[in-house]
Amino acid sequence: MTEELEGDEPGGDTDSDGTANLQEHESPLAEQEKSSGKDAKANAATNLGMAVLKAIAPLDLPTISPALLGIGQTAADIFGALDLPKLTPGIFGAATSSIITLMTAASLARSRPSDFETVEEPPTSYSSRLSSPGDYFADQEAIVESMEDLNQVIRRLTDKAQLVPLVWRGQQNADWALHSSLFRELAALKGVVPPQDNPVGVQPYPSEDDMVAAERAILRVARESWRFSQLTAMETIARLQHQGAPTRLLDVTRNPYIAAWFAVEASDEHDESDARLFALGTAPVPKTPEAESANTAYAALSTALTQSFEPFWHALDTTAKRQQLDWGTGSNRLVWVPPEYDPRIAAQNAAFVLDGVPMFTQRVSRYFKASDGHSWTKADLLASASIYARMYSTTRRPPANGASIAPSFSIRIRSSAKLEIRRMLERWFGYSRASIYPDFGGLSQHIKHAFRDIVAAGP
Repeated sequence: MTEELEGDEPGGDTDSDGTANLQEHESPLAEQEKSSGKDAKANAATNLGMAVLKAIAPLDLPTISPALLGIGQTAADIFGALDLPKLTPGIFGAATSSIITLMTAASLARSRPSDFETVEEPPTSYSSRLSSPGDYFADQEAIVESMEDLNQVIRRLTDKAQLVPLVWRGQQNADWALHSSLFRELAALKGVVPPQDNPVGVQPYPSEDDMVAAERAILRVARESWRFSQLTAMETIARLQHQGAPTRLLDVTRNPYIAAWFAVEASDEHDESDARLFALGTAPVPKTPEAESANTAYAALSTALTQSFEPFWHALDTTAKRQQLDWGTGSNRLVWVPPEYDPRIAAQNAAFVLDGVPMFTQRVSRYFKASDGHSWTKADLLASASIYARMYSTTRRPPANGASIAPSFSIRIRSSAKLEIRRMLERWFGYSRASIYPDFGGLSQHIKHAFRDIVAAGP
C-alpha cells in the first residue's frame, strides 16, 4: 500500500460543509511495508486501514459531519502512527472497532432498528406447504425450456432490475437449498431433519452464534496447527472454501451464463433433475437517489472490513450491533472478490456472498409470504436459504419494501433443456470443463467422470 490522505491530520481536512476533503500522497508506511521482517498482523492491519481510508476518500455523503470525521481520524491515527513490529491484537481490535463505529455513526444501515427490537422468533416446525426448498423458490420462478428462453429471461431480468446490482449462482438440482456449506454441516450436527424427510416438530437450525463459534474453531486450527497465520481471515476462509472445507461463503459469479453452465453441467446423478439459476440482489431497491448513493458508500466501507485479520462480524455479538451493520437483516449482501490465487477465480468471474444468518422477528417475517398469502415459517425459510432470500418475479420491476430487504430471483431450468443449453454455452462462449476448471484438479475430475469416453476416443 503506498497511498495515504493529505492534510495536517491523518484523517485529512474538513470543508465547512462537513464533508471530507481528502487527497492522496506517498505513505510513510511504504518503506516499513517493504521490510522483510514485517509482522503478519501488522501487514493485515495496514491493509485494512489503507483500504478504509481509500473507501472514505471519494464519499460525498450528507451524513458525514465533523464529529463523524473525528471517528474517521481515530481510525486513521491508529493506522498512521502504528509501531508495526509491536502491533498487538488489542490495537488491531481497536482499529477494527473504530471502523465499525464509523459505519454505524454514518447511519448507513438500510434496515430499521424497530424491526429488530422484538425478541427473535424461536425455532419452528415446517409448514404444510414445504416439502422441499424448491417449493419456496417455485412461487415466483421463471421457467426455462430452451436456450432461447434462457436468453430472454436473463435479458428481461437485467432490464427490470437495473437499479439492483446482481450476482448469479447455478445449482444442478432445483430442489436444493441456497445454503452455505458451513450452515449445512452445522444443521446436520444439530439434528435438523430436512423437509424432504417429512419430520414432525421444531427444527433447531444453526444461529449466527453457532456459525461464529465454528469459524473461530476452524481459524484456530488453521493458524495454530497448520501455521497459516500470515493470511487475513477472508483469504483463509476463501482458500478453505475452494478446497472444499465448510465455510459461510456462497460461491457466485457476476456472469449469468457461467452460473447457467454450473446449473446444466453434465452429471450422471442430476441430469434428469431440473436445475435452478439464482440472481441475488446485493442491495435493496433504492427508494430515492440518496438511498442509491448510500448503497454505494456502505458497500465501499463494508468491503474494506473484509481485509481484517479477524472476521469483523465476530465483533457483532448482539442483535443491535448486527442490525447497525445490516448483518443478517437481508439489507446487505457483501460481495467479496478474492485475489486471483487460484486460476478458477478468473475463469469463473468468481466472487463470494458474505452475510449473517437471518435474524427473524415477527415484524420482519410478515414480508415473507407466498403469492397466495401463505405465511412461511422460520423453519421454512432456513430450510430454503442460509441468508435472507425474499423472492420476486423476473417479469416485473422489483419494488422497494419497508424492511429494505434485497431482492432475489429464481429461474428453473427444465432437465430436458440441459443438454441443449450446455452445448450452446460451449459453442457460443467456449465454456467447458477445461475453461471453467483450468487446473489439474479440474483435469483429474474430468478424466474420472469421462474415463470411458476418453479411452474410447483413443490417442
